[in-house]
Amino acid sequence: MIYDTRYIIEGWHYRLLILDLYLVFVENVSLARRLSAAKSQKDFLRLQKQADRYQKRAYKKMHKWGIPKDCESFAIDTLQKALEKKYLTPLPDDAEETEI
Repeated sequence: MIYDTRYIIEGWHYRLLILDLYLVFVENVSLARRLSAAKSQKDFLRLQKQADRYQKRAYKKMHKWGIPKDCESFAIDTLQKALEKKYLTPLPDDAEETEI
């Protein structure tokens, strides 16, 4: 998919975005490790209770990014549009191409 719009992201917005994505990744890896280490029914029941907290945190992130809570499953385009709206600023068409 090719986009013609160019964006700039402010330094602090970039740091916030990276932090949010890092936390999502860490929570996912943590839950996966706990699931693989669970041996008994009691362990799985404890994980089930803890998974509710993960879901609440995910809904908070979705709300923060502008994704509606009733959106149970969403495509990557929905996430991309929400993150563009939250963190990115469109670069004007008359802006010169600069090398970094």
